[in-house]
Amino acid sequence: MPAYKYKARDESGKAITGVMEAAGYQMVAGKLDGLGYFPVSIQEKKKDIISLDFLQRHRGASLDDLILFSRQLSTLFGAGVPLLGALHILAEQTENRRMKAAIEVAKGDIEGGSTFSDALSKHPRVFSQLYISMIRVGEATGLLDAVLDRLASLAEHEKDTRARIKAATRYPKIVVFTISSAFIILMTFVVPQFAKMYSQFKATLPLPTRIMIGMSHAFRDYWFVMIVVASLVALGFHWYTNTKYGRVIWDGIKVNIR
Repeated sequence: MPAYKYKARDESGKAITGVMEAAGYQMVAGKLDGLGYFPVSIQEKKKDIISLDFLQRHRGASLDDLILFSRQLSTLFGAGVPLLGALHILAEQTENRRMKAAIEVAKGDIEGGSTFSDALSKHPRVFSQLYISMIRVGEATGLLDAVLDRLASLAEHEKDTRARIKAATRYPKIVVFTISSAFIILMTFVVPQFAKMYSQFKATLPLPTRIMIGMSHAFRDYWFVMIVVASLVALGFHWYTNTKYGRVIWDGIKVNIR
C-alpha cells in the first residue's frame, strides 16, 4: 500500500504534517477529516533510493514523533475514538519504524488486558519514565486527553530548549574546531620546517622552542597513540556523563554556558 505525505490544519489552525498509508488520495483525505483535520496538501511519498530501515530500527523516537503521537492521540480521545481504534490509526500514520512497532505491540498488550501505561512501559527507548508516569496519572484521573496534550507541550518545550542550547554552543564549537585545526597544521607542517632550519645552527635553542619541536616530533611520530588516547578520553567522558553524578555535573556546566 502506498504512503502519502500530508499537510493539514486542526480546528485551531495549527499546521499538522505526517505520513499515512492508504489506497489513494481520497482515503487519506477521508481519514484526515475523521481526525478533525482540514487537508492542505496530499502527495504520494517516493521511495528512497537508499533504504533507511536499518537506521530507523536502531533509533528511538524523536521529540517530533512523540509530539505528533501525543497531539493526535489527544485529538482522537477528544473526538470519542476508542483507545484501540486510535492506536490502530496512529500505527498506520507513524513513519518512525520503532514508534510504529511500539504502538502495534502496545495495542496487542491492551487487547490482552494490559493497561495503556503498562503497555507503554515495555518500550523505554520510545517512551520515557516521565511519559509513562503521566499516562498512568491520566488513566487514574480520567483525564488522559488533557495529559497527552500536556505531554506534547512539554516535548515542544524540550525541543525548543535543545535548539537554544545548540545555538548557544555553536560558536564555541567552531572556535575549538578552528584552534584544533590550526594546531594540527602548525605541528605537522610549520614547526618541522623551522626545526630543519634551526638544526643548521650549533647554538642552543630556547627552552620553549625545544619544547615545541619535541611536541612536533611526538605528534608526527606517535599520532596513532594520540588517536587512541583521545578515543579513550572521549569514551570515558561519555561514560561519566551518563552516570547519575556525572550527568548532574555536565548538565550544570551546560546550563551555565554563556
